[in-house]
Amino acid sequence: MEIVSAAAAAGVNLRAISSGTNENLTFNAKGSGTIVLGDVSTGAITLTRAASCSSTLACSSTVTVTSADASALAVGRLGATTPALKVDASAATAVTGMEIVSAAAAGGVNLRAISSGTDESLTVNAKGAGTVTVGDVSTGGITLARAASCSSTLAVTSTSTLTGAVTCTAGCQSTPVAVTATVDGLTTGIIPAGARYVTATAGGDANSIVTLPVPVVGNIISMYIGATGCEVRTVAASNVKINDVDSDGTNEVAIPAQTLCTFTCVSATEWTLEATTKLGATLTALIPDAA
Repeated sequence: MEIVSAAAAAGVNLRAISSGTNENLTFNAKGSGTIVLGDVSTGAITLTRAASCSSTLACSSTVTVTSADASALAVGRLGATTPALKVDASAATAVTGMEIVSAAAAGGVNLRAISSGTDESLTVNAKGAGTVTVGDVSTGGITLARAASCSSTLAVTSTSTLTGAVTCTAGCQSTPVAVTATVDGLTTGIIPAGARYVTATAGGDANSIVTLPVPVVGNIISMYIGATGCEVRTVAASNVKINDVDSDGTNEVAIPAQTLCTFTCVSATEWTLEATTKLGATLTALIPDAA
């Protein structure tokens, strides 16, 4: 090892010397001792060539990496070969990036785009046909605080509440729900919450029963019954009415065969029922009677 002196403020150079062209320079403490760089000096520590770390890297001050490489920063079990984290700074005019902003406990973590420009987009991608998933482990909600657009299919697998107006340019299609009436209106005879259009099949004869869901004011359910009619009730012991008659079991409304019914929830205890034949003719008001 050669120690090269210089003029004041020009630094001291420690470098390997050898009869060979290239030679490594290794620093080691003794046993489990720690190698410390700059614990007294107050200037920065600069690594001017590619650097690798085969164990934990702990730094108690600011770290700045200057690189225009596709793997400017690569972290992983096999380093840059299959990194768990990689920063690509290879774009010729790259000035954009992502900032991770920490906060106090319960203050959240902020991931945001940074740039020399005023406005900058932030894009998140899976690989290939992989899926981008948000919130598959956390149990809190997901908030979109600005206008959002979807250029492909949007599948919603849980209950959603939209507090603003919704405009569907190409229309909005509800998936039909099939129910089969039963002797007690349970199991396959229950219309699920949120159903918009229902195709009903009698479960043997016209005395088999279909049960409406728990009332939610504003819900409208259309139901078509085929060649054999059925009876319709509200949830047992709910005191919920159909056309102003309690229909939770003591009474029920008979729906003729090949009828299109529209149930509209007008209060927490009331459904109104309108019906037409398969030809579109309006039926006289259907009034529940004794079961």
